[in-house]
Amino acid sequence: REDCHACTQVCPSGAIGRLSLDDKLEHQIGLAQIEFDLCLLAYDRECEICERVCPRDAISFAWSEKEYTVIPQLDADRCNGCGACVVACPGENSWQREDNPQAPLRKAITVARNHDRLETVAL
Repeated sequence: REDCHACTQVCPSGAIGRLSLDDKLEHQIGLAQIEFDLCLLAYDRECEICERVCPRDAISFAWSEKEYTVIPQLDADRCNGCGACVVACPGENSWQREDNPQAPLRKAITVARNHDRLETVAL
């Protein structure tokens, strides 16, 4: 959650650097990845939850002639990978899991670690 930094304060191994809440919001954690085929918009359903919950205004929507609907767009320069969009996203692959209950649950938005853009935080 973007409004919590408890893990940064109590991590016993040092794997998570100690950050204030303000520092956490500015720190590059990762980068959101949008898988449109799992998004509700791909199924002619209305949704704008990811845009509303993003605390950094990194998600917007643009018209796609190819998909003939609006599709989510990510501004990578604004996204710090906080995960607020992932938590709120209702799009998932539950339809795939009906035939294969062992298939891992996937959401339309995930946060991937982007090694090229991340900086190391001193502990």
